Amino acid sequence: MRRNRLAILLHDLASGGTELVALRLARAWREQGRQVDLICGSSSGSLKSLVDPGVNLIVPPQPIERGRGSRFLLGRAAAEICRHRGIGGLFIPGSSHFPALEGFAEKRRGEAPFIICKLSSVLRRDDRPLLLRWRALRSKAKLLSKADAVVALSPALANEANQLLGPLPLSIIEDPIFAREDGRPPHATDPRNGLIAAGRLAPAKDFGLAVEALACSKDRGLTLTILGEGPDRAALERQVERAGLTGRVTLPGNVPDIKPWLQSGRAFILSSRYEGYPAVAVEALSQGTPVIATNCTPAMREIITNPARGEVVGTRRAHDLARAVDRVLLRPLPALTDTEELWHRHQIDGAADHYLQLFDS
Repeated sequence: MRRNRLAILLHDLASGGTELVALRLARAWREQGRQVDLICGSSSGSLKSLVDPGVNLIVPPQPIERGRGSRFLLGRAAAEICRHRGIGGLFIPGSSHFPALEGFAEKRRGEAPFIICKLSSVLRRDDRPLLLRWRALRSKAKLLSKADAVVALSPALANEANQLLGPLPLSIIEDPIFAREDGRPPHATDPRNGLIAAGRLAPAKDFGLAVEALACSKDRGLTLTILGEGPDRAALERQVERAGLTGRVTLPGNVPDIKPWLQSGRAFILSSRYEGYPAVAVEALSQGTPVIATNCTPAMREIITNPARGEVVGTRRAHDLARAVDRVLLRPLPALTDTEELWHRHQIDGAADHYLQLFDS
């Protein structure tokens, strides 16, 4: 059954990986002859300029800004919009949007769209107390029972979902990290220096661990550049000063394009406590930059499959992360052949086709 009218649900158009992938898929589906609606609680956000002109941006008469209970209200509004517009398929693009399913189910009447939910975050959160972990998993399983299909981003993440959430209508579709216009990046041959890190300056990313690892590295001239902005900036700046690393650690804030930074770095360091499928690690490797990462997601060992790509560190000790950094810096940069497979796996066209096949099934 071909579903010609599709919709994507987003809280707003704030800058983020989930939102960027959703906009990329909306454009690809429209180009393949489907009518696509983008249902947003609010049209605010820096990604508004990236909404494809052929995609309908729909906001409720009373915009729904982020806040307590907002996702439930967004789900209710989406149910009404889908019913009035005859939507045949609805895509929920990330785990943070799942609470909208509760409001959607409460308000749905008549023939409902086929709902696909994408698991965008890791499920096993060992940083939480056991009872909170159990409650979170139980809630997620209950919400996903309202979906017709659930997408995991890799085999390891699908296996985790099966173990922790029980039987689900699960498919594996890898994220379209690279847009069609990106082109295959050549690996830079200019001299490279320093470590690069990127992300929101927040506890989940644990950039403090990356700073500690720099202090423990044998290379006393090694530098670290942390791209991004967030609430942890002041604490990081104090840590850098206390560690005597002023001048070796820089925090430029948000940047419009991460690619030139990845091309200039000798290695990328991912110190997160937890991740879903870290697209930035794949982006780094596509630029010929090896990755040193904590074991923050089961998918990490599917990305770093050999020493040419970098290392996954099994502990959260700064000395262990530093030793991995020192080892990786002694190796040659990854060759194009080392990352070719990753590049092809994460193209927009393949992902868009797989989603359409799932909708039409």
